[in-house]
Amino acid sequence: IGVQEDWVIKHLESDSPWIFKTFELCFVSIFTFELLLRILAEGAFFIKWKNKHLFWNIFDVLVVSSSWLEDALNLAYPDFFTTTKASSSLTTMRVFRIARILRVVRAMRFFRELRDMVEGIFSSLKPLIWCLILLSLVMFTFAVIILQVAGQSLALDDHTDH
Repeated sequence: IGVQEDWVIKHLESDSPWIFKTFELCFVSIFTFELLLRILAEGAFFIKWKNKHLFWNIFDVLVVSSSWLEDALNLAYPDFFTTTKASSSLTTMRVFRIARILRVVRAMRFFRELRDMVEGIFSSLKPLIWCLILLSLVMFTFAVIILQVAGQSLALDDHTDH
């Protein structure tokens, strides 16, 4: 994905080489096959609330579906993603393509340390957001205090000049 995006940025006026489209189709086919095998193996449990992997399953279905949708739109309407109206659709599709990286990380269950680090980062996001909110409030408070002091100082200077 990184190599393809680098090439696209460097060659904005030309179409992507066929090798990128071939790799894309191969990966989407492999992901689809793996998803279908899991659906067949789990049956109705695949979408049950009791399934501890339900959200990953939904994520996988969205990623694979968006990939096939992007390919279908490119086949049916080759210039679809070059129009300005479809630029937001292209951005959404690219985000889903990048999200496949998360899917690959999920598939590497044998990297326990990596998984622990990723879980640690995600679990620290909520306290980080609260920390940023608190820091913003402190900065705002000091900015208002400094503004008031500076305003009073300017007002005093203005009155002494008259």
